[in-house]
Amino acid sequence: MFLSLLKIYSKMFQKVKIFAKPDTISFVLSEDASYFVIFDYEGRLNFILKDVRSYRRSFDNTFLCGDLYSSRFRFLSDEEGNSVFIELYSLIKGIIVSGDFEIYYTGGKQNDVLEVFEKISNFDYTYFLEDALRFRSVYKPITVLPPDQYLSLYIPLTEGCSYNKCSFCNLYRDRKFRIKDEDEVVLMVKGILDYFRKSLLTRKGVFLGEGNVFVENTYKIVNAIKRIKDLLRESEYIKFDIDNCFYGFMDTFHTRKTKEEMRLLKESGVRRVYIGLETGDDFLLSNVLLKPSSSKDVLNAVRSIKEVGMNVGIIVIVGVGGKKYKDVHFNKTVSLISSMGLTEGDIVYLSPIVEYENLLYKDIMDKNGIERLSEDEMRNEIFRFKKSLSLIQGVKVPIYRVDRFLYA
Repeated sequence: MFLSLLKIYSKMFQKVKIFAKPDTISFVLSEDASYFVIFDYEGRLNFILKDVRSYRRSFDNTFLCGDLYSSRFRFLSDEEGNSVFIELYSLIKGIIVSGDFEIYYTGGKQNDVLEVFEKISNFDYTYFLEDALRFRSVYKPITVLPPDQYLSLYIPLTEGCSYNKCSFCNLYRDRKFRIKDEDEVVLMVKGILDYFRKSLLTRKGVFLGEGNVFVENTYKIVNAIKRIKDLLRESEYIKFDIDNCFYGFMDTFHTRKTKEEMRLLKESGVRRVYIGLETGDDFLLSNVLLKPSSSKDVLNAVRSIKEVGMNVGIIVIVGVGGKKYKDVHFNKTVSLISSMGLTEGDIVYLSPIVEYENLLYKDIMDKNGIERLSEDEMRNEIFRFKKSLSLIQGVKVPIYRVDRFLYA
């Protein structure tokens, strides 16, 4: 099969270009680079770009397919993912066998590249199914990460969410909240490191899961971080700064940290804390989102975090409250964020509202006859938020699509 594929692509270029970077290997399969594939050093497929269509593969063998020039995306069925896998690996195996390629070393090592070639040549779809099972033996489903943390090493010190009753959120409905003990954390981290091996080269930090990790006792968090650092130092494949690489979610109603506790977390290596503001309007928070927080709670928490020199990631839901509350939501949210004293290194995420049939948000909106924003109105609202919040110097304002997340 791969020989026929080679004949097709041989018309497009003379030799395949392979770029060996410090953390990944890229095969450029067309002269204009409109078709390329990325693997990590365990030979695991990460990403495919083919013309304008992109494919991302998660460690649990889920494929997300998207279009570069539109907002369209979808998760592939197992059968579709299998088809993508077989075609791609057949092609890459054929290239390796033919020797019709040129390697450009931009940080990668020859022996590592040859080892990846051997792994790819011996891989089949059954191996990847087994690899996905190994991943699931280490992790429960990883529901979401902030986009700047997609390449972090995910280490959940807690499981689930300490509240888990917001009307709009379905992220942790399949598990009860609990805090893991130290022995469980150590065993889990060892399992994670054993699974990733050379794939650790792609990781850029540590995200402490799950929904509200900082609700845990501060001194226990500090001790857990210390144990994690000790274990990470045993791996030759960790290339990020182990002493200054930790991130996590925090709520502002169950979690009350003193300034001294925040300082301890910073000194332990916590760089950024992510807070779901959702909206600056207290009525929407209480009556539509059913979240027992307030604009004052969030403001005080952010200021205490900033005071000790840590950064924050603030999450805003765009479209919450539909057309009826559009302007109230916008004005109060922008006003609140503008008063937080955000600086360079802080992030404000704009997350379009996603409605789920089995959650109360939809029922609340329907019961009150609140009209939703259209697709064009949602786009305009995202642009309006982005335009206003980007005026805060040094603060990034990216989009956060919780419905497109996979851990890869």
